[in-house]
Amino acid sequence: MNEIISKPLNLNCGGACVHYLFTRRLKIQEQSIPDMYWAIEIASFIKNITGLVVKVYCYNSSLMNDYNKKKMRINSVAYKSIQKYYKSGGSIIIKNPEISFLRNICEKNFIIVCISLKHFYQDENLVGGHFIVIDDYCKGKFIIINPKRNKIVKEKVDELHLINSLNKFGNWIIEIVPGNKQIVDEDLMM
Repeated sequence: MNEIISKPLNLNCGGACVHYLFTRRLKIQEQSIPDMYWAIEIASFIKNITGLVVKVYCYNSSLMNDYNKKKMRINSVAYKSIQKYYKSGGSIIIKNPEISFLRNICEKNFIIVCISLKHFYQDENLVGGHFIVIDDYCKGKFIIINPKRNKIVKEKVDELHLINSLNKFGNWIIEIVPGNKQIVDEDLMM
């Protein structure tokens, strides 16, 4: 299954994931959504716009390690994002995610994760992270919403491949708690 669900949005992958959740899952009216490059930026944006509970997890993240060891430049965008998130009452939970953890979140809440491009696409020429939405789980595969350059695609991805790609990029997970996850959208119908 590689089903195109949307045309390009002129947003980067972080902004496109937020747009998908707002319009397709949370049924929130169209918002002006900026490009977002950090998991913490995405979490702050969703929390500020919706008032929903948003949880951020990471594990073995070089970004958080540098922040905690005070090795990060205080004028960097990453540093400022982390500071702003903490000052707004946000917290970052250090957790080594397992497949069962992601499956459990999927059952009741929404998830945006940051994966390693190189490992996900198995291409040594790719660098950096890439945000995707984990939309559902079915028989050993996660159903993801994957913003690509010219389209947004719904795909099935092997659970081990996804968790390995997540592990290679700091295990950044954003959990959005809507209260009662109602999936009535045709996107998940198979």
